[in-house]
Amino acid sequence: MTEIDVAKLRALPANSCDEQAHATVNRNLNRVVEINVGLVNDLAAVREERDEAIERAERAEAAIERAKSKHRKMTDDDEPYCLTCYQSPYGHAPWPCPTVAAFDTGKEKNDE
Repeated sequence: MTEIDVAKLRALPANSCDEQAHATVNRNLNRVVEINVGLVNDLAAVREERDEAIERAERAEAAIERAKSKHRKMTDDDEPYCLTCYQSPYGHAPWPCPTVAAFDTGKEKNDE
């Protein structure tokens, strides 16, 4: 409801109702305006929270992709391993390494 809508409604009882009815309508309209302002403010806050959550999610996804790009599948002989992870004294970690496995939890394993 816009301010113009409220102004139009306020004019109606002045032309057709007694003073008490006019006062009641104005009180009710004032309450509607208060509720509307509150809802608009709440919506703005929710949109801001949503935008911040999207930014955090995008940064997290980018960080995950950067980390995953460092952990690549390599193959010597028949056993795939992670080029980055080293498990002393056994050499490289088997593929998928713990880092890639942690990122892929809940997803289908991928061999990238």
